Amino acid sequence: MRGFFSQRFAAGFLGCVGGGVLAVFSAGAQAGFVIDGEATAVYDSNVSRAERDRDILKDESMFGSVSLAWRGQPGNTTAVSVRGFVEGEAYNEITTLGRVSAGGQAVLRWQPVLGFMQPVYQFSATAQLDDYNVDQRDSMVYTVQAFASQRVNDRIMASYGLEGVLRESDGTVFDTSNGRAFLSLDFSLSKTWSAYGAYSFLYGNTFSSAQIAFCDGTPAGDIFPLIQASEAIEKDAAFNSKFCGTWVAYRLDATTNSLTLGLNKAFNHSLSADFSVQGVDVHAEGDNNYQRMLVRAGLLARF
Repeated sequence: MRGFFSQRFAAGFLGCVGGGVLAVFSAGAQAGFVIDGEATAVYDSNVSRAERDRDILKDESMFGSVSLAWRGQPGNTTAVSVRGFVEGEAYNEITTLGRVSAGGQAVLRWQPVLGFMQPVYQFSATAQLDDYNVDQRDSMVYTVQAFASQRVNDRIMASYGLEGVLRESDGTVFDTSNGRAFLSLDFSLSKTWSAYGAYSFLYGNTFSSAQIAFCDGTPAGDIFPLIQASEAIEKDAAFNSKFCGTWVAYRLDATTNSLTLGLNKAFNHSLSADFSVQGVDVHAEGDNNYQRMLVRAGLLARF
């Protein structure tokens, strides 16, 4: 879910300070290098992605990223950008989930018919290396995305598209593939305030963590039907090193619905604050259903 939120976070910032993706065709000044930075505090109501109350773990984290992008405009209707980035996330309690990541992205945008109300199409490909505090979760993540953005009027912009994500990890449970469809709306409330809402539907894999034995050694007998439904299962190094009992991570086929609502405040042309709440509802094989709520508050800067 993090990738989707980053997209919405950036869209809110660009909408406030640069007119969003439509602005890329407005002037040759769009070409050149830009540096973006982000610092965000996150609350996650279900870090373990668990169904049973006994397995649900809550935590807070700090996320930060810095990216350098080159943008060019080879024609009146096309724009390209290449971006490199580094990012990291540190958790308050479950420190083993912390990570440092680095990656690159290539983006192509085009607007077949120039005009304020005409749609802009975008295709992007991203590769990212995630280095976690436990080797089991180390991953290469590949993402392709295609979407369109179009102004509904002078205050509202709509975006809709498709995304595919492939994760290849050191641990078999964390090898996942997903496809996602999404729709979002950005509302300009004033010169400095904007609001946004985004819905996405995801089909593919999910992974969760649960106890198969409690702290006193008693087995969790009710988890075996879930284990039978899992595509892969292994001991969860991140949770076993922090908590008593025996924790396992397991992968299931699932469908996920996600809704994000947020507010963005632009202080000037290079600094923006953002606040959002994201609700996630997952329905997986083996009747493994769970919910998460993520609350984020952060700052975005462009240099």
